[in-house]
Amino acid sequence: GTSEAARIFYSTLFTQAPDLRDLFGDVEGQQRKMAGMLSWVSKMLVSDPATLTEGIRSLGARHVGYSARLHHFRPVMRAFLHMISVVDQQSLEVRLAGSGDEDADGQGGHPIDRHARLMNVSRAWEALIYVFVGEMGPTM
Repeated sequence: GTSEAARIFYSTLFTQAPDLRDLFGDVEGQQRKMAGMLSWVSKMLVSDPATLTEGIRSLGARHVGYSARLHHFRPVMRAFLHMISVVDQQSLEVRLAGSGDEDADGQGGHPIDRHARLMNVSRAWEALIYVFVGEMGPTM
């Protein structure tokens, strides 16, 4: 779920960019906040994109106050996209285990193009990250 996704994100981020660890106080608290944000984003993408856009702007503005800077973008993006790829793969494996068919996508037994699926999910989340950083950029 979202808690595991947040754990993967922070673990990956601090492995790839240990110098960023100092920007975070209580990592477990951060993970809980991120899990809540991921749940909220998933709901708002479908139900209320305007609220999502405003929420991302607000989140970007708050992160400027947390000392987030544009040079942090690359390691954060890499960690975020890694998290998405791991979570998406886990989700796919759970669906496949339930179907008993290694080549089914749960949508009527069509072959799975795992690479294309992962790229689509990654592109969607990468776009969300760019919007977030774009909102931060003018004030950084």
